[in-house]
Amino acid sequence: MTPRDRRTVLALGMFDGSPRLSGRIEALLRRQRSFVARASAARLAAAIAALLAFTVVASISPRWISYAQLVVAKGGPKLTLSNVSPDAAHALYAASNDKDGFPILPPGRPGMAASYSNGPSGPAAHWRAQAQTMAAFARMLSVSALNAGRPVIDKTGLDGKYDFTIAYDTPQSGGDGPVPVANDPRPSIADAVEQQLGLRLVDTKQALDVIVVDRAERIPVEN
Repeated sequence: MTPRDRRTVLALGMFDGSPRLSGRIEALLRRQRSFVARASAARLAAAIAALLAFTVVASISPRWISYAQLVVAKGGPKLTLSNVSPDAAHALYAASNDKDGFPILPPGRPGMAASYSNGPSGPAAHWRAQAQTMAAFARMLSVSALNAGRPVIDKTGLDGKYDFTIAYDTPQSGGDGPVPVANDPRPSIADAVEQQLGLRLVDTKQALDVIVVDRAERIPVEN
């Protein structure tokens, strides 16, 4: 079946601007603590329902998606299982850095923090994690600018929470992307993940069905 064969018009019931939707919104507003929201519930509900009234014409089309899998490297992980209590309050920030440039998190509290420094060999990143899952680490890698915007999916199979540090080079950006520093002793982020944590980033491509919005049209709603 081709994407064109699977084209569909999504006239979603919750976005049809109908009195039923308006009634649901009004009931929700009347449960709010705000006196203004309760007193103006009917008028606000009608206005919100009108704003949500549209028809979406969309198609389902296959797209090749590039992402990275975080897996255990040959030789096994180099991680320390955390003994931080799962009930401990989360550390919101690091007060300072240690002599090696890693953030110092409050002991006995889960958290993850980074520091960035400019040394003789150029800029570098130092991360410290306390009581963090591999899924959380994968999310951190996903938002890293050095990961080129690729999503990272945790495929390590490691279910625990771990304490670890990782340091890597952060090349200065040039017109065509990061510019490596000559004779820089620090590893790239991918090499650091493998050398320091015993994990690997494996480039992966997969064809996934993606909903493509072709057109969105407002539905006229009576005042």
